[in-house]
Amino acid sequence: GKMCVFQSIMPNMGDGTLRPRENPGIMGTPAEVKLIRPDISWYHETAVEFSRQQISVDMFLFPYQYMDMAALGDLPKYTAGSLKSYVNFQSQRDGARFECELHKTLTTKTAFESVMRIRCTKGMRITNFYGNFNIRGTDLLALPNCNTDSVYGFDLVHDEQSLQTNAVTIQAALLYTSSDGERRIRVMTQALPVVSLGSDVIKSVDAEAMSCLLAKQALEVSLKSNIDKARLKMQQACVDMIRAAKGGDKRTVSGYQVPPPPGGGMGGPNQAATSGEEEKEMPSNLKLLPLYTLAMMKNVAFRGGTDIHPDERVQARHTVGGLFVEDTIQYVYPRMFSIHDMSDNAGRPSEDEDDEVAGRDRILLPKVVNLSVERLSSDGIFLLDNGIDMNIWVGRSVDPQLVSALFGVENLEQHDISQISLQTTGDDFAVRVGAITEALRQDDADPYIIAPRITIVREGDMNAESRFFWFMVEDGASFQGGTYNYSEFMDFVNNPSVSAPAAGPPGAPGMGGRGPPPPGGPPGMGGGPPPPGPPGGMGGMPPPPGG
Repeated sequence: GKMCVFQSIMPNMGDGTLRPRENPGIMGTPAEVKLIRPDISWYHETAVEFSRQQISVDMFLFPYQYMDMAALGDLPKYTAGSLKSYVNFQSQRDGARFECELHKTLTTKTAFESVMRIRCTKGMRITNFYGNFNIRGTDLLALPNCNTDSVYGFDLVHDEQSLQTNAVTIQAALLYTSSDGERRIRVMTQALPVVSLGSDVIKSVDAEAMSCLLAKQALEVSLKSNIDKARLKMQQACVDMIRAAKGGDKRTVSGYQVPPPPGGGMGGPNQAATSGEEEKEMPSNLKLLPLYTLAMMKNVAFRGGTDIHPDERVQARHTVGGLFVEDTIQYVYPRMFSIHDMSDNAGRPSEDEDDEVAGRDRILLPKVVNLSVERLSSDGIFLLDNGIDMNIWVGRSVDPQLVSALFGVENLEQHDISQISLQTTGDDFAVRVGAITEALRQDDADPYIIAPRITIVREGDMNAESRFFWFMVEDGASFQGGTYNYSEFMDFVNNPSVSAPAAGPPGAPGMGGRGPPPPGGPPGMGGGPPPPGPPGGMGGMPPPPGG
């Protein structure tokens, strides 16, 4: 069955009682990991018992203060459920999203009493499963509920030095009970060719899928060690892959280059056989891997600093752990649209196959700009969408007619921003923006539309802008391991032996633009001069609220 839990305060009576353990003194230090680990076992033990009884738990939390989601989150994690939170819940702002998510949870097609086992060809073995489940034995995943949003990952490693086969076969079998009470089994089989050249493996790498798996691996690393080491793992994995890709098919043993075998190289006449040959260029399929890695390191789930609330980090960890590939990329590297200068056709249906569109009606989207404060302007309005929440940044010098059309007032400075909402009717501009926000939430494969939480950010609002600037992942950030801007990180990935740049505020001098343009960004915007501080004299990432 399914259990839905609605909670707004920390449990303080009976079994599962929690005690406040929020400790600002360890924020931003390796000891912060204590706040993302549960400090009592009751919720884990209860979740395991629920799993045995085929009960899944979906939690809807409405925190107004610290709730210890690290402990509460064990219930959905080990029962194949989900965790949703609505901080400082306001009906006008959060009501639509909560209603949509609850409706989907209660009505989506679900497989009950499920178990899943994954097998592979002899010579390979499967290790380290990722997702929300309780594992029985060594390889049986217990899933009281399973639906189209369920995402699971695993690591595939060599069990023998060489494979005596031309293909590696992976098979996943899901045994479940349908909502009609029928016991069914679904089997998915995938055959992957075995190759002898490293370059062939590199060509097959999907940067987005790799980034998604790296993020899920890093979640486990952060729990077992600390958040700093999780960021380091992602960074090192990116560096190692790019180094291997640029090194071609050089033979290595235990990390050391060795001469090719007698009779030529391993791959025929085109094989690089000498150690003195120049490295190859970064393969096109991996050019965005450094950008996605940098974005993951600066995501709320992994970023450093003292301004991430423990419950907010835990929610981000559950979000990253439960997203599929495309959704993970959008969550860590959101799209930012320039809407104040969008074309007259933006926000309307388009039949042109070359246009960037969204939604079932093929709504034409505005141009996408890089995630850098350099792209913001005081006379502009920018819509940022990470697939879950939307933020609208409004410059202080925007045309009052646009402000009036979108928000119903001519000047945001004179109003309580919490009482302002996005208008999507009446004015043509507002209607088109409304069509864009709705289209961004439509998916042909998913009949449900989850209304986003839309936050309006005024230029110069210190608290709101400091959080908005977290999404500017192409700029440097003021925490250890996050001081790279995009061009600096590209230089580091290409030349990891060069020492890292000294820690400094965002907008510190860069090292030149040698990175590729981000997805959707116009050519030549992947680097260039160092970005200035954000408009309004913020001077880069502001200090965290409250010091």
